[in-house]
Amino acid sequence: MDSPHNLSDLASEVSLHAQILERALKKQSPCEILQDPRGPKLYPRCPASETIQHSRAALINASMELYRLALGPEDWLKMSVTYVICHFQIASAVPIPGEISYHELSCKVDLPITRLQLVLGYAITTGVFRETRPGYITHTPVSMILARDPELASWVEHNCDEAFPAAAKLLGLLQDNPKASDPSQSAFSAAFDNRGGLFDLYAQEPWRGARFSRAMKGVTRGTLDAEHLVIGHDWALLRNGGVVVDVGGSLGHQSVAIAKHFSHLKFIVQDVDDFSEPCQHLANDQGVGSQIEFQQVSFFDANPVLGAEVYLVRHVCHDWPDQYVVKILRNLMRAASPTSEILIVDSVVPPRVDERCFMERYLRSISLQMNVLFNALERTAEQWASVVQQADPRWSIYCITTPPGSMSSIIDIRLTEKRSCNASGTKERS
Repeated sequence: MDSPHNLSDLASEVSLHAQILERALKKQSPCEILQDPRGPKLYPRCPASETIQHSRAALINASMELYRLALGPEDWLKMSVTYVICHFQIASAVPIPGEISYHELSCKVDLPITRLQLVLGYAITTGVFRETRPGYITHTPVSMILARDPELASWVEHNCDEAFPAAAKLLGLLQDNPKASDPSQSAFSAAFDNRGGLFDLYAQEPWRGARFSRAMKGVTRGTLDAEHLVIGHDWALLRNGGVVVDVGGSLGHQSVAIAKHFSHLKFIVQDVDDFSEPCQHLANDQGVGSQIEFQQVSFFDANPVLGAEVYLVRHVCHDWPDQYVVKILRNLMRAASPTSEILIVDSVVPPRVDERCFMERYLRSISLQMNVLFNALERTAEQWASVVQQADPRWSIYCITTPPGSMSSIIDIRLTEKRSCNASGTKERS
């Protein structure tokens, strides 16, 4: 009988085998085997334990498949596809639709067949590719996305080529310089023998920066999609002709997303690099060219746009240690009018760890990655409040809104002593 491949049937199978396994294990030991440290270190392997082993294997398989289906192919891709598949463009060499032999594939990607089979043998167990018959493979939804989506492929390459080597240096950093708080002292800098930081390396090797830009475009879909920003703030309440400054906005994707829904607003996209042509091209292509302009500005310098309705800082602050975030915010506060809003769009880490929450697990992994790459982090509401107060104590967090399904929150900072939310300053937007 084939294994189920829909969520309901898989959930039923998980429940069935979990009950079988739990009953069998409780006969052996009165303790709660999955939580109590007094439980056995290994599951029994004697012939009498065949039922336990069968149910355990069935439970693991069904729960992994349920997990993979619930995540969807894009999110699973970020955690399971290997650098080798991306580097050698193996996914692109597999026909869509159809199958290909290992022999033909090894010739196309210029890898020895034994090496290729080793890599793909593991990849197949994670849902990347599938064997149709002995010696032949075809695409799965995950591998097909990798073949068709160079942005997500760039995300995998960035992690494997840059984040993983940096992570290997974290222990040494904590041993030698545990109080390091500058990007130039990060684990990344140690891994790449770079006295600056990740962005300094990108300036020296532009191909890395281009890959990172593609990667960020790919990873900011789904739970990090700019559309969450569109519904997460009351843009309609801003005055006709109101100016939104998109600080560190790169090509202006988030400004374009908002402009398409709110034609009464004007947007100024700012970045340290000159993206004026691609920014305008993107805006024109999306039919909002008249609403958007570009300025080459560093957020570490005084902002030339005074008194804007909104200063939008999306996915910037988590790249920087506190002292740099304070400088970014202080520059914006000095440019702002008494009625301006500063909107930080970044993750807000819960004050207490929920070990069962997948979204939180992903969020905390990203926070650790920010620390490895930049000596930065994803912040709690209390930590956000602290950097705001350090920048200018006259400003405070007015509200934190988390759009449904979003990994990022909108942190609304205003020149006010009043708070419209609960004690934590956090609310869910329904």
